[in-house]
Amino acid sequence: MARPTSKDPLDKFRWTVSIDGFTRLGFVSVEVPHIQINVNKYAEGGSHLFPRKIIDSVDYKPVTLTRGVTSDRSFHEWASGFVNLVGNNQTKLGSEDTSPDTYRRTIVIQHVDRAGRPVRTYTLYNAFPIEYQPASDFSADGDDTYSMEKLVLEYESFSVDTLGQENNPFSITDVAKRLTRRLF
Repeated sequence: MARPTSKDPLDKFRWTVSIDGFTRLGFVSVEVPHIQINVNKYAEGGSHLFPRKIIDSVDYKPVTLTRGVTSDRSFHEWASGFVNLVGNNQTKLGSEDTSPDTYRRTIVIQHVDRAGRPVRTYTLYNAFPIEYQPASDFSADGDDTYSMEKLVLEYESFSVDTLGQENNPFSITDVAKRLTRRLF
């Protein structure tokens, strides 16, 4: 028996995260990338009552990935490798890994529908870790039953692609194309 959409808790966990080739599931939370446009006021021609607003800069806000602690060490290796590179500690790095660009990755976050088909894809370009927490803090009075791993990423830009309309066999455009083909 199918569960109604309004009461389906699994609808909250329908996403995948791919980081340059390896896909990870089981994220408790994944922030969607967003832009903040910074504005400055400029009193043009001495008009202080109605200043003109001009765009100063564009900020891409960091994205945080949170998941339960597992035996997978890919986040830890990526974050610690970047720290070693920035700190000029080349002991773990080979001579081919001397550029910070080797640690920049493309991150693909896919939101999938109930059938597992991608509906929307968010692609972060040139992402790198700026904060990594390998587990939750230890607290005797806390009632947390799960230890959480957190990775915060900065990136240079992102794109949003809507995939559901082109791949959906029941979309109005797909149905119209099939009907048109049958007529001619």
